[in-house]
Amino acid sequence: MPIKVWIPARMRSDLQALADHVGIKLSQYVREIVISRLLGHGTLPKRPEMIEAVPLPSAEEWCDGRKIPMRQVSRDEYWKAAEGEMRTDWVDE
Repeated sequence: MPIKVWIPARMRSDLQALADHVGIKLSQYVREIVISRLLGHGTLPKRPEMIEAVPLPSAEEWCDGRKIPMRQVSRDEYWKAAEGEMRTDWVDE
């Protein structure tokens, strides 16, 4: 039976990232989570792709303290990132 579930925006964004990592739709990913929690993983085994960590090479370099070349991104590309945030600070002159 189809149901709708309200998910906070930040949690939805995290779930979407995990669904994208496995290559399935968000609705399918949430369905699998609900089924596995209610009926156990015996009815719906875990996806091996979820355990694989695929770090970006630049993230590894940054963690090692090496210099990372910076690049300017468009406003649209920035807002597509889940962490996109814009702040405005007013300065009195």
